[in-house]
Amino acid sequence: MTYRLLRSSGLVLLPIAWVSLIANLANGQPRPRPTPTPTPVVSPPANFVRIYNPVTIQPGVEISDTLTNQDIPTGERGFFRDYVVELTQGDQVTIDVASDTFDTLVLLINNDGNTIGQNDDDPSVDSNGTTNSLLFLRIRESGRYYIRVRSFTPTGSGPFRLKVTRLVPVN
Repeated sequence: MTYRLLRSSGLVLLPIAWVSLIANLANGQPRPRPTPTPTPVVSPPANFVRIYNPVTIQPGVEISDTLTNQDIPTGERGFFRDYVVELTQGDQVTIDVASDTFDTLVLLINNDGNTIGQNDDDPSVDSNGTTNSLLFLRIRESGRYYIRVRSFTPTGSGPFRLKVTRLVPVN
């Protein structure tokens, strides 16, 4: 790096680039700004397969689906399927997941990736009852939420039913 003596009354050494900048500012010239380089838009190839593509669901509509070993690995042995739902602050919701073939586990995840609720077994049934999941929540923030359906056990899979219900006050 090249340095230049700026002041002879004292020893002040500055990089040449700084000297040029200070001289331009002293002369009232604006500092040159770099020209931004545009980011090219790249389209996915024709054979592109989106790995993570959660299904959008609407409250009040029951869907039937199947959990398989072709779904997304949990990292804890087992697999999961995600669904997207838009919820509003103040909504009181139930998320009901039922299967005759595996012990369901349901999670509600906010848009930041934080789990805000989960349930393994329906709390409204006695301990000898069901392995279906029923989650009750009051939504604190409007936005997009992810419902994750998985098996409580690592090897569970099969058909299931999922329904999100907005609860309404009874007068």
